[in-house]
Amino acid sequence: VFNTPIQEAFIVGRAHPILNSSASSSINMQRKKRIALGSGNEINEVNKLMKQFNQTKKMMKLMSNKQNMMNMMKQFKKMGGKMPM
Repeated sequence: VFNTPIQEAFIVGRAHPILNSSASSSINMQRKKRIALGSGNEINEVNKLMKQFNQTKKMMKLMSNKQNMMNMMKQFKKMGGKMPM
């Protein structure tokens, strides 16, 4: 969750080099160290971002299937239209 547009831009700006460097979801620790060093981040930040990226990628793949999307909408309606937290 971003508090301000400036924080969002900062985080997205720092994420860009990491995501560009890590096209594959399974990279070794040495490569993660190089990515962290080159992007000015800690290794745990690289791991966190890669996990988030892979989860988003998986969700987008699910949403690309019309049947999966319809099932998600049905579940959303069952929850009363409220986003899960």
